[in-house]
Amino acid sequence: MMETATLRSLLDRFHRGNGRNEPVTDEEKRMLVCPRCGSLARPHVLWFDESYNEHHFRAESALRWAYRADLLIVIGTSGATTLPMQIGEIFLEKPEAIFLDVNPHPNPFQEMAEAHPNGLALKGTACEILPGIVDLLGN
Repeated sequence: MMETATLRSLLDRFHRGNGRNEPVTDEEKRMLVCPRCGSLARPHVLWFDESYNEHHFRAESALRWAYRADLLIVIGTSGATTLPMQIGEIFLEKPEAIFLDVNPHPNPFQEMAEAHPNGLALKGTACEILPGIVDLLGN
């Protein structure tokens, strides 16, 4: 899994405007190597030719947790993969739970949250919305 500092370094370079058309530097390439095994590291994401599994994504665990949880907060996803959609469907069948979708763009979770008796679709970015949710949960 890619370390946060590595991802931050690459994103910082991109946002400075000098990352788009420039090759990755040797130093950045070294940061993209697993410190334990020496293999190339990767962000913890599901690529298009992959499927969710327990080993890498804790898929079965996530489904078990979804059945036991009473709060689902979906943040900024298009809902294009199976596991998150399955979790959303689980929450649609739990009317006592709370279902929140945080996203500035229309998405399937927005529709699910709006259809849920305790659901709310919060239209905005995570940076705009999450601080308020954190404050509410902290009290």
